[in-house]
Amino acid sequence: MAVSLRCNRIGVDIRDDYDHLLTKYRTHFEGAAVKLKTFFAAVDGKRAGAGYDRYSTLLANKYGAGNTSLDNCRLFDGVTEEIVKAADGGKVLLAVAQAMIARSALEAATCPAVASAKP
Repeated sequence: MAVSLRCNRIGVDIRDDYDHLLTKYRTHFEGAAVKLKTFFAAVDGKRAGAGYDRYSTLLANKYGAGNTSLDNCRLFDGVTEEIVKAADGGKVLLAVAQAMIARSALEAATCPAVASAKP
């Protein structure tokens, strides 16, 4: 969403493809959110929700402060469009997500000392 907003601000409207992505893979995204909330509820104990909120903020800050350019926005729009076109049950979505993330933000949110020691 942060990328969509930043791109729109500089004149590249990727909202249609982004909205199609969210619609097509709604169950994937909702399922992932449930798994994350369950994980953080187990980790946080009495502070239920604190870890998930910290993780969500970490992601928003990472992608909200990203490098925006016309080329990057067009590239992201094209990749989003291809993910939506794929009829593979989410395999392309997963491959793109894994390629875009050098180190898991979840790892950084739950084990900052270990995560910062890795390349």
